[in-house]
Amino acid sequence: MAHTYTNLLTHIIFSTKDRKPTLERDLKQTVLDYIANQEEHHRRVSFKEELIAFLKKHEITYDEKYLWE
Repeated sequence: MAHTYTNLLTHIIFSTKDRKPTLERDLKQTVLDYIANQEEHHRRVSFKEELIAFLKKHEITYDEKYLWE
């Protein structure tokens, strides 16, 4: 039986047209770690839960009926 192996690679660029960094050097590793751990993170916290928590944390008003249509 044939087996399929999928390897998804992501190339992320953290600079601008003039090669100025868009992230501070000390924040870059934090962002990369955050991205790398998304699959595991979303096993515990759904995207919906995370989005609502983000909106509440930043005091952004929203109507839940418009988030999931």
